[in-house]
Amino acid sequence: MAKHSSTGRTGTDQRAIWKKAWQAWDPAKDKEIVVTLVRPVRFDAPRLAAFHRLACYPSTSGSTPLMYPICQAFRLNIQAMLLPAFPYPVLGSVLARHTTVMTRAVGAEEALVYSARVEPVQRTTPKGDIEVDLVTEAWAVPAGSKCGAGGPGGAPVWRSTLTVIILTRKTGQRSAGAAPAPAQPSTWSLIDKWTVGGDVGRRYGALNGDLNPIHLSAVTSRLFGFKRPIAHALFLMARAEASLRSAGVSPVFPARFEASFKRPTLLPARLQCVWQPEDQQSGGASPSLAQAAKAGLVAGGPGLVWGLLTEDGAKEVMVGKLSVAEGM
Repeated sequence: MAKHSSTGRTGTDQRAIWKKAWQAWDPAKDKEIVVTLVRPVRFDAPRLAAFHRLACYPSTSGSTPLMYPICQAFRLNIQAMLLPAFPYPVLGSVLARHTTVMTRAVGAEEALVYSARVEPVQRTTPKGDIEVDLVTEAWAVPAGSKCGAGGPGGAPVWRSTLTVIILTRKTGQRSAGAAPAPAQPSTWSLIDKWTVGGDVGRRYGALNGDLNPIHLSAVTSRLFGFKRPIAHALFLMARAEASLRSAGVSPVFPARFEASFKRPTLLPARLQCVWQPEDQQSGGASPSLAQAAKAGLVAGGPGLVWGLLTEDGAKEVMVGKLSVAEGM
């Protein structure tokens, strides 16, 4: 096992020394690639405000949005995938799923210690691409302390699990795979209609440090088979959280916010943000969004199912759920 360490700067809200420790990629022995901040960091106020504006959150005060910590900590995921032990190319990778869990409301003034790791289990998709999971956690830092509460072994206040698809670009060898099931517009209720600008990929990338070419321009995205830049899936999740909050739906802690990404969104784009209570599929009466949130966002409750559809409502872009977490 080879261990390494180095130092570096990562931006105004992550001015800390990186401690990098990694091991050879060996799934059979459950070894991990880990990147950890050795100093706590606070949310950068201008960056947090820019995030609120870009994702259209209704307020810039109070607790931190569920989707902001991953925006701040995404550089850790990039660092982990850029380490020599990570055996796959990073450029052109895309996200398949994301789950974020926040155990309590996190104040914008709090300091957090972050750690990210690449899970040793890897999977092959029906199209021949590779899936890996990146888990990022954050621990709150008590006033005057230099380390997270309980340290890495304590209970984190936030956790993100990102499933990343590494594109092999061996299109000729890929199986066709099952086509995504078409959306059923009659089962969805509209929350909001969006217009997503062509520069969103660059603007969100400036916030979270993701300069993946597929998000930047038509020229760079064509290198990976996309005619135009595609929206960052985490940005679309944040925009969905903002739409839910604007509609009066607030997370109940411990909160779980998750999504599966069905298809890329070429920029610019128009999308529908929609919702659907789980009992609607069983033929129950159609409650209001407020009623569904009140009934679903309780311990052991069904949660609130939300989605993103194409402008015409014919195809699902993303399907997710807001619920009360049973555990980290």
